[in-house]
Amino acid sequence: MPNYESLPPQRAVISESTAATNELVAAVTGKKIVVLNYAIVATAAVGVNFESATTDISGVMQLGANGGIAHTDNEFGLFETAAGAALAMTSDAAVQVSGYLTYVVV
Repeated sequence: MPNYESLPPQRAVISESTAATNELVAAVTGKKIVVLNYAIVATAAVGVNFESATTDISGVMQLGANGGIAHTDNEFGLFETAAGAALAMTSDAAVQVSGYLTYVVV
């Protein structure tokens, strides 16, 4: 299992409010986006999941009103996109979902 501690981390802001798939990190040709940590909160009940372009790479996480989830650093990566795919998040309701994530490109 690769260890990504030696790579320079990058950060992205999560701020989405539509019931749709929204790009969080743009695709990098031939490279994977590996998420090391994230935190999200929602203003109302909503289900969200992370995607590699349009393919699920996490299960749907159900958040309650003003609820959230945070996953701390994992030097091996929590999940990753396919090579050349954008990292996206899908929301099943038009609810404000905010947060951040840290990732590396490999």
